[in-house]
Amino acid sequence: LHQGAKFHTQTLTLDDDIALLRRNLVSSFTRGGGLWFYDFGAGYGGWWNHPRLLDEIRQLRTLFEDRYRAGFARDADALVVYDPAVFRHTARTWRVDCVSHACTDDLSAALYRSGACFDDVLLDDLPDTDLSRYKLVLFANTFRMTEPQRAHVRDRVLRDNRHVAFIHLPGYTDGQRNDLAFVRELTGLDLTLHTPAQQPTLRVTLESGEVSESTLWHPVPLPIFTPGEGVQTLGTIENHPAAARVRLPQATAWSFALPPTDPRLW
Repeated sequence: LHQGAKFHTQTLTLDDDIALLRRNLVSSFTRGGGLWFYDFGAGYGGWWNHPRLLDEIRQLRTLFEDRYRAGFARDADALVVYDPAVFRHTARTWRVDCVSHACTDDLSAALYRSGACFDDVLLDDLPDTDLSRYKLVLFANTFRMTEPQRAHVRDRVLRDNRHVAFIHLPGYTDGQRNDLAFVRELTGLDLTLHTPAQQPTLRVTLESGEVSESTLWHPVPLPIFTPGEGVQTLGTIENHPAAARVRLPQATAWSFALPPTDPRLW
C-alpha cells in the first residue's frame, strides 16, 4: 500500500480475503454495478484459485441472482460529486498534484470507513440527479466548473437547508481561465493564499473534543487557500483558518482547504 513516500506491506489470512470479497462485491451490487474477476495471468495469476474462495464467489453469485429481482433503494442521504474530466487541466503526476489523489482515493477511503451511506455521481450528471433525499452534497475534486455548472450549484444544490461541502478550490477554472472569483461566486467564501512552511496538516476539532488530523504529503511547498472573515472556523493549518462553515440563505456551506482523510470527521 502506497502512502506518501513510504511503501507498506500487509499479510492477510484466508478469512480476510473472504471478507474483502464480500465487501467489494456487495458494494458494487448495491450500487447497481456489474463486475468481473480479472486475473493477471501467467506469473501473476491464480488470485482466486482456492476452493474456499471459489465457493464464496459461487454463494455470492447465487445470492445476487436471487436478490436482483427484488426492488431495492439505497438509504444514502449523502452524495459525493467527482469530476474525472478535471484531470485534463491538472498536473500529470501525483507528486506534483497530490491534492487530486487525496480528493479521490484518500477521501473515498475515509468515507467508506466512516460508516456513512453515500452515493457517487459525476459532475456532468449532477443536473440529472434527484437531490431531494440528500442532506449533504460533497464536491470532491471539482476544480473545473463551467458557468452553467456553477449556476446549477448555486441555484439547485445550495438550497432546501442542505449541507454542501467544498474541498480545496471548487470551480477555480472554467477550462479557459483560472480565477479565485469563480470560487467566491460559487461558494460565497472569500479566500486568502497561504503557503505552509511544512507538509500541511489540517486540524479540525470534532464535537467530541477530539482533534482530527489530515496531512497531505507533498515534495514541494503547496499553496493553501484559506477562508476569510464571516465564517465559523472549525479547523486550521499552521494557525490559519482552513476548515470553515457559513450559513447561507438556503443552505449551510462547508469549506476544507485540504480533503479530510480521517473517517471520524465524516
